[in-house]
Amino acid sequence: IQGISQPSTIVHSGTFIPVSGIPVSDPRSIVVNINTDRNGTALPGLNVIQNAGESGVLEYQQMWVKPVGLRMDGTVAESNGGCTSASHEETGQTVFPELCLSAIQVFSKEGYTADISIFDHFGKFIHQSVQEFGSCGELLNPARRSAYGLQSWLVWNQRDLAGDFVGTGVYIWKVRFITPNGTEEKSYRQGVVRTGQDPAVNCAAQY
Repeated sequence: IQGISQPSTIVHSGTFIPVSGIPVSDPRSIVVNINTDRNGTALPGLNVIQNAGESGVLEYQQMWVKPVGLRMDGTVAESNGGCTSASHEETGQTVFPELCLSAIQVFSKEGYTADISIFDHFGKFIHQSVQEFGSCGELLNPARRSAYGLQSWLVWNQRDLAGDFVGTGVYIWKVRFITPNGTEEKSYRQGVVRTGQDPAVNCAAQY
């Protein structure tokens, strides 16, 4: 008997910024990632700041819609802080705090729960969290709609299990998406760069 495969809830996902931790004033921040789908079509999310600023060159910043329940320390409250599906999220797009957060951008057809584990390039376990999308009115938010599905972001505040900021390196996300259509597992590689600025000071009011 041949089984019938369930349709995928996750349409597309990938690192929102391939290397986090570089402020937009740093010339290296000009190197950005334009995510594309499987057909090579560019996905939305990149916003170009038109004024050159002190650096004399255009600065690029990513826009996002904050996850429901995002705390001041860059973590996300379990169950999104206790809201309900009857809520109506009205949060619009804001500038993503790339100095302080790492994120995975997800385009989905429906809501999901993501079980996240992060490791360094040596395989050391660094972070674990569970983040939800769709149970707090996000599915009704026009700012999350796109031609590719509903936009959401999984976040990591670049801290290890002890609560300390991690150093420069490559980190591997392993994410298990629990969806109405079953379970999907995906992995991502993302870099973090420290430029000499103290993240504990610079991230205090970034979220």
